[in-house]
Order: sequence, then structure tokens, then C-alpha cells
Amino acid sequence: METAHRDNHDHPGFLRVPMRYPNEYVWLVFISAMDLIMTWIILKRYGGYEANQVADFVITRFGSTGLVLFKFAIVMFVILICEIVGRQNESRGRWLARVGVGISALPLGVSLFIVLRNLAGFLFEGS
Repeated sequence: METAHRDNHDHPGFLRVPMRYPNEYVWLVFISAMDLIMTWIILKRYGGYEANQVADFVITRFGSTGLVLFKFAIVMFVILICEIVGRQNESRGRWLARVGVGISALPLGVSLFIVLRNLAGFLFEGS
């Protein structure tokens, strides 16, 4: 009788290696997703613009789908670099992952400030 279960031996070795910094990667993905949401709110709701010229080109040429794919590619690139560096030097790879999270948080912070400023202006104009 044939079973549906497959041995791990059928898969290349790199697929069986756990990720080195999963907590940092969760934050990276979360912050990047929030950045996408905030960017779209600023562009569509407040008529803002994308300050990053590469991202602006992607949005202009490919729209929201292009922006999502662009952001996904950046996140995957950061994770890949952290994994490669981490195999050589564990602490340096973790530091790099945390720096990646911090750098990703900067535009999100700016976006949150813009949205909150606009909301505050809206609330106070109605008084």
C-alpha cells in the first residue's frame, strides 16, 4: 500500500534548515505590510506622493500590485542576506535583521505622522 507521507530526504537540504531569526522576520513582514497600507492611504485618501523614487516608479508603472510585489521582493532580499550572513556569523546576522526592521520602521513612522496630522486637522476643523 502506498502512503501519502514523503520522507524529508526528497527535499533539498536548504528547505530543512530553520530560519535563523524568525522573530525579527515577523516584525519585518508586519512593518512592511503596515507601510504598504499607510502608503496606499496617503496616496489615495490624502493625495500624497511616494518619496522613494524607485517605489514611485513602480507605483506609476505597475500600480498597487507592483508595489506589493516590490515590497515583497525587498523583504525577501533582506531575509536572504540575513540568512547568508547569519550562517557565517550568528550575531552579525541577527544585528543585520534588527537593522532591517529598524530601517523599515522609519517610513512607517513618517506615514503614521502624516495620517495622524491629517486626522487631527480634520477633527479640529470640524469644531
